[in-house]
Amino acid sequence: MLRYFGNSCFVAKFNDKIVGFVMGFKSQVDKNKFFLWQIGVLSHYRGKEIGKKLLIKLEKTAVEFSCKKIEVTVDPENIVSQKLFNKNGYLNVSFKEGEIIEIMGNGAVKDYYKADRHFILFQKELN
Repeated sequence: MLRYFGNSCFVAKFNDKIVGFVMGFKSQVDKNKFFLWQIGVLSHYRGKEIGKKLLIKLEKTAVEFSCKKIEVTVDPENIVSQKLFNKNGYLNVSFKEGEIIEIMGNGAVKDYYKADRHFILFQKELN
């Protein structure tokens, strides 16, 4: 990923230790969209706004790439990621993408990536 998308992959460090990362890329299908591929923060460092800071960095990068929206898919069982995106202005727009299935009280796109792989589609408008 770094070889091809190094300008949109970032790490968070604490005392020279990598404690988080985020990576994404501009859509090749819709030039107004940026896709957040993955984000992660070591469990011991969660709750310290590292995820928020990584999102802000990636969102600024998406704006520099002239994107108007950022999207991310989240497994319906990944409550930690859902909370991060909800707290940072991302909306569940699964209903815009296809057939919806309810999982753990959340609407997710049925078979988003393949059969029985349902995902929540989050989106945020960028300024």
